[in-house]
Amino acid sequence: SRYSAFASDDGETRAAIASVYKETGRIIDPHTAVGVSAADKMGKPGSPVVILSTAHPAKFPDAVTQAIGAAPPEPKRLSGLKSLSERQVVLANDPVLIKKFISSRLAV
Repeated sequence: SRYSAFASDDGETRAAIASVYKETGRIIDPHTAVGVSAADKMGKPGSPVVILSTAHPAKFPDAVTQAIGAAPPEPKRLSGLKSLSERQVVLANDPVLIKKFISSRLAV
């Protein structure tokens, strides 16, 4: 078939993080690990498999630590975000209002 779908539980996700780290030295995030686990479940499909990495592993230090025994290094650009204040705007579920809100904050 053209498309396949697979799921991975927490244990399989941690195992994929550990496996990639052991084989390559690269630390991957849990979302990417689900893709790796799915690719493993596919076996040998006969065509290339593409896994798009979706996040930095430093966003998930607990999961990565459980998988490889150490927290991932935190990039400087991420550490600076922790000191910023958080802002939140609550809008009604109205597409017109949301579009106007976004448009009002775009650079002209």
